[in-house]
Amino acid sequence: MNDISLEDYFEGQRVIPTVAASEFIRLTHPDISDSTARGYVAALVDQGKLKRVGKGKYVLGASKDYSPNLSVEYMDFNRLLKKNFPFLDICIWHTSQLNEFIQHQLVKHLLLIEVEQETVDSVFEFVKDAGYSALSDPSLDILEKYMASEGDTYIIKPLVSESPLLKVDAALTASLEKMLVDVFCDKSIFNSIQGAEMIALFENALDKYTINMDRLFRYAGRRGKKSEMEQYIEKIESNKR
Repeated sequence: MNDISLEDYFEGQRVIPTVAASEFIRLTHPDISDSTARGYVAALVDQGKLKRVGKGKYVLGASKDYSPNLSVEYMDFNRLLKKNFPFLDICIWHTSQLNEFIQHQLVKHLLLIEVEQETVDSVFEFVKDAGYSALSDPSLDILEKYMASEGDTYIIKPLVSESPLLKVDAALTASLEKMLVDVFCDKSIFNSIQGAEMIALFENALDKYTINMDRLFRYAGRRGKKSEMEQYIEKIESNKR
């Protein structure tokens, strides 16, 4: 498009707003309209030169979306829950999904089952009666005391309204944005992923996948942690510069 590469023009700038991308376009197309400039920016996205990370926000490179692989075992478990609670929104995800991003692999795992607040007790009783090692939204003390010595511990907890979810086949699971915010907020459940481990989690997630920051911060706001999350992300990005 011009003699200056995107990489050189935006060197050191992690997030590129639409107006800045349009200014790059105008280096060689100075007289085009704003709408035409936005069309060129969209073309750069289609070509994999920019990726969208929020409304009017881009970073360099092609978009790479996170898509977890849920095991057959947990897909079957999801079907069991849906059979018994057919009208309930159920988010199910496994802490082994975090191993992709952290330094020390988790040895003991949790299956997180998130449902509407008023149904937590009913789902908990069903899972427990089905023979699984289940806890209902436990504190750190309860989790450490009753966590299964073998196999997974099933954690039933309230699903925050407007949580960013993904649909994998017939199952609802956590998006990467939700996973990051949950680790940041739920220090009891994710006690082993704090400090340097959480830094590694965020750094690796940001490097490997396209994170929609608008979605992440909106969900952090639903959890009452938007400003803290913004400061944490800024710190992570500053350390990488």
